[in-house]
Amino acid sequence: MDFCQEYTLDPLTGPFEPLQIWSRVSRAGHTVLPRIDGTDLIAQMRCQGGHLLMLGYEPPFDEGLHLVFLDDRDRLRDEVRFSFAQPEGVGIVTELRALPDDVLTFNFYGRWRVQVSPQGGLGISRTPTGVYRLPGRLIGRHRLQVVALAE
Repeated sequence: MDFCQEYTLDPLTGPFEPLQIWSRVSRAGHTVLPRIDGTDLIAQMRCQGGHLLMLGYEPPFDEGLHLVFLDDRDRLRDEVRFSFAQPEGVGIVTELRALPDDVLTFNFYGRWRVQVSPQGGLGISRTPTGVYRLPGRLIGRHRLQVVALAE
């Protein structure tokens, strides 16, 4: 896994976007995702079979984090959300490391390891407390495996 700079994020604003928590993802001037949760492109990584994007939010929504896996044709293949409503501190990603074998580690209200698998495992999603998949994506081919690490 390697860091890259191939995607851009354009926050959606205006009268029909009152919360200002969604954005448009583009690559080489072409829209890849017309509407996705997140207003800050924290990091983007090239991995086997596609790209992993890490999106965050501006305050007061900064206790959330969104990871998106796009395949080689820029199709959305998997996503997970980290959500921690905690009064202490703000949601800041630290110690972000892209490791071999398509592994990403980072701190965000705890220590996390995300393994990217382009083929994915078929089954029911098992995610740690505070990590969620969208309804409709709970059962299926999951390409992002999330593990909480001991601190």
